[in-house]
Amino acid sequence: MKSKPADEPLELRPVKDAPMALLEDGAEFRDVDDDPGFAEFTDSIREHGVLQPIVIRPVGDEFQVVIGRRRKRAADAAGISSIPVIVRDFTDTEAAIVSLVSNIHHKTMNSIERGRAYRALLAAGMTQTALAKKLGVHQPEIAGCLRMLELPQTTQDLVEDGKLSHSHAIQLLKAPPEDRERLTSRIASENLSVKDTLSVVDQEAAQRKQYAERQTADDAGLPDGRGRRATREDVNREFIRQLGRTFGDIAYKALRGEDVAEIANRYQQKCLQFLGDA
Repeated sequence: MKSKPADEPLELRPVKDAPMALLEDGAEFRDVDDDPGFAEFTDSIREHGVLQPIVIRPVGDEFQVVIGRRRKRAADAAGISSIPVIVRDFTDTEAAIVSLVSNIHHKTMNSIERGRAYRALLAAGMTQTALAKKLGVHQPEIAGCLRMLELPQTTQDLVEDGKLSHSHAIQLLKAPPEDRERLTSRIASENLSVKDTLSVVDQEAAQRKQYAERQTADDAGLPDGRGRRATREDVNREFIRQLGRTFGDIAYKALRGEDVAEIANRYQQKCLQFLGDA
């Protein structure tokens, strides 16, 4: 970036035109690569100019865009040499909060992007309660978006791309972490509704609970949940079900080009142990 020319100072004034060469993009919380309306927005700015000033802040001898990065990028793409600005003396944290508030109020950020932004601000030392007050949102909104970052990267990517809804992601959070990527693949391939997704997650949870109860009863020699002792047939049936799930995981990871040797070897050892105990 070019340094601020000595004969063109930008002072803390309400509104003035600033040369594009002096402006640097600040931290971006949104995915700016996927913007289907950007070309039309650029054409509009090329024809009418930038009608609403952007907000910038001084950083050393440079100026960083705080609000209006999309307008700045469109003006740059339209070949405009200067843009109306409002200069404010924000700290790093203040700039991040103001930028985040602007994006949230314009509803341009998905839950994954908001989660990353919240995480960055919390890492700077703010509490969730303090951040919620600064942003004008409820604390559970922040906690919920942060939980979205616990999902596998595959799931996060689908949410960001709009191929998986926020409601789907909430249901996936109810599943054990080791099952979420597999369930994500199933939801996407079978185009499951949110209601169907909830049904699948609940069904698998019930099966896990039932299996755990049978295993406990079998190990302790006690009657299982159905009032009888767990039998070898019960264990065999569950083993076959688990085997099918594992093969599904291996096939899914192989299609993605991942190394499946470790998971296959691990399950081979389990098979050998099971056969030895049978």
